[in-house]
Amino acid sequence: MSHAAPVLLVGSCFSDNIGAELRADLFDAVVNPFGPLYNPLSVESAFGIIATNDGRYDARLFRHEGVWHDWNFHSRFSSASAPEAARAMGRSVAAAREALASASAVIITLGTTTAYRLCEDDSVVANCHKMPARMFRQTDLSLAETTESLDRTIGIVRTVNPGAKIIFTVSPLRYLADGMHANTLIKSRLHLAIDAVSRSHEGIIYFPAYEIVNDGPQGLQVLCRRHETPLGSGREVYIRSLLSKFLHPTDGRDRRCGQTSVEAPVAPRHGRVRNRNQRTRSAQTVSATP
Repeated sequence: MSHAAPVLLVGSCFSDNIGAELRADLFDAVVNPFGPLYNPLSVESAFGIIATNDGRYDARLFRHEGVWHDWNFHSRFSSASAPEAARAMGRSVAAAREALASASAVIITLGTTTAYRLCEDDSVVANCHKMPARMFRQTDLSLAETTESLDRTIGIVRTVNPGAKIIFTVSPLRYLADGMHANTLIKSRLHLAIDAVSRSHEGIIYFPAYEIVNDGPQGLQVLCRRHETPLGSGREVYIRSLLSKFLHPTDGRDRRCGQTSVEAPVAPRHGRVRNRNQRTRSAQTVSATP
């Protein structure tokens, strides 16, 4: 990543926190232009809308209790005025399209393989907007479905910006509504799908946020068990040390802290990391400089 080019972040609320740190470090970061997105199909849909940028947001709106919403957008874009909601969504997508076209890196944070579909047309929704549960059905994506969705997302990004590095992460937050075993299966499918696409595409990098947090200091694990974000005051130094590994070699200074970034090993694939003097598996130590 470089301060000279935008960075686009799309995905779970973990993207919001990483994006906040990048902005504090004076990166030109465009963060979650649709609001938080958690499953691969919603992320894929978002990139499709960004790539098309047709401006037809008023046609997708629906009205509930006097407020206009869009199934693809967070409620912060909703409004009592349909034209105003459409304009807010259009501005956000236009900014994302501009950032994607010249981005040095695209960071995609995935949270779950659970998605919700509208019963009336089977379309995937990114936000249920507190509508009645009977309107939706839950679906759990298989490994094949997850991999295929990520593969299509990469293709969409490449049509707009062939040279951008794509950095995948898995949110370290655990989804325990259906139990710990279900959460393990969800996160495993995401990891395996990312590994598959990293082997079939160039310029794909995996950042092990999930492993670092859940296999790292006990305090970070406690935060995740509480479903809290492992960032904030008192933990800023920790996330800074992670993000500094992604700085471009010619941009090797933390502009906020005034510290020179540490040279990172190169990770051409999800599986192995090659350093000058060693080769290790990438469970906890993988990092890259795109």
